[in-house]
Amino acid sequence: MIKSRGTFLLPMILTLFILMLSVISIHGLGAASAVAYSSEAYGYSFNVDTVEEAEELARKMCAEHGGREIQILISTDQRGYGAIAVDGNVVGAVVGYPDLRSATARALSECVRQGCKQPRIVATWFDRGY
Repeated sequence: MIKSRGTFLLPMILTLFILMLSVISIHGLGAASAVAYSSEAYGYSFNVDTVEEAEELARKMCAEHGGREIQILISTDQRGYGAIAVDGNVVGAVVGYPDLRSATARALSECVRQGCKQPRIVATWFDRGY
């Protein structure tokens, strides 16, 4: 059976489109998040193009809230959920988690690992990776 040129190209185009979508979903587009902290404040950012931009915005937010000697606690270029837990000036944070429940649980455990006695979740987000 001889296929016309249009019938042959359609399955090929669909296959390439599906492959392209799977690559985008694996790597994410603009899925960078970061958490910055100091003994006075914390800051975070998400849904930005690069890790560098996410870190810069997190530092800026921390500084705007009174942070000095700001450090990046965590950053990623992966899509997913993020959460921040605090107790006084101790911070625990995660980024790039597959679901909100695991992100908040891990942020709380990271805060306890850092010395929190009564950690509480102060921020959560989903980095979609536009």
